Amino acid sequence: MVINAQDGGIIETYTAAESTGEEQFPNEVATFTPDGTLWIGGMNINGSELVSFDGTTWTAYGENEAMGVKSFESPEALLVTAEGDLLVFTSMAVYAFEEGKLVQRIDEAPAAVQDVLELPNGEIWAATYGGIDIWDGTAWNTLDMGDGLPDDTIYDLALDGAGRIWAATSYGLAVQDGSGGWQAAIPSTSGLAESRVAAMAVSGSPTLPAPGAEETASVSGIIVLNGTPVAGTTVQLCSESVSIFTGETPCEGKPVGPVVQTGEDGTFAFEVPLATYDLYAINPEAEKENEKWVRMTFIEHINALDAGQTLELGMLELGED
Repeated sequence: MVINAQDGGIIETYTAAESTGEEQFPNEVATFTPDGTLWIGGMNINGSELVSFDGTTWTAYGENEAMGVKSFESPEALLVTAEGDLLVFTSMAVYAFEEGKLVQRIDEAPAAVQDVLELPNGEIWAATYGGIDIWDGTAWNTLDMGDGLPDDTIYDLALDGAGRIWAATSYGLAVQDGSGGWQAAIPSTSGLAESRVAAMAVSGSPTLPAPGAEETASVSGIIVLNGTPVAGTTVQLCSESVSIFTGETPCEGKPVGPVVQTGEDGTFAFEVPLATYDLYAINPEAEKENEKWVRMTFIEHINALDAGQTLELGMLELGED
């Protein structure tokens, strides 16, 4: 779908069946090359994982093997370099698109790349779920929370007019501070509405406000199992949504992850910095170790908390008969 940026009106709509003859488009990543060609990529079980459109003709490049890569190497990110090359990032390597084929440029790539950015000095910065991975022409190096980023989960990167890099993370925004570190904006000290910033656009050279005093809110509720309050079980609020984890708790190693125990009546209460949260609790009757933690906020997150607010979640069910 092509949308008018001025008024939001729909200019043109394209379907895969009419455009490429396939069942669907890949829909995870997109970019434009200098000649104006649109490239889209991503996992696509019902069609090609790399497709282009030059304004007149749609081209689908077929199965991954036909382009010279393994079947499971779906495009995770696309980057047009200063030289005009189209780079395709997969879970295994970085490739250049050349005459319908993917030619390996870098023999390894970061995992779960969310966005990529080329700097004027030729470095490539990749946003990942484990920090920012930087290709210096020889090796990948990683920046993470230990280097001053507010979170290791990075969704988006941007370069501003002053040459500073901005990072959209799962716990706020960050920008290079000019001295090798990062300045962050998080909801509890900056007024940012939500902490999980999935995407951003930077115009000019904006300045983040200086952090203020930390603001907090209260979150409480009752954990029940088949309608009966559960006493003495562990409950955790987490500043990230976690589905797979290796620590003792879902939020181990995340920016904010307080843990409490329920009272005799199944009640719990947290006093936490303003942020976007998910809630997890242990089901004491879980038969398998990997099933004991239950995400209690599966559909909606806890977000947009106000300073001093008391949010009562009510009864939260661990399981059903």
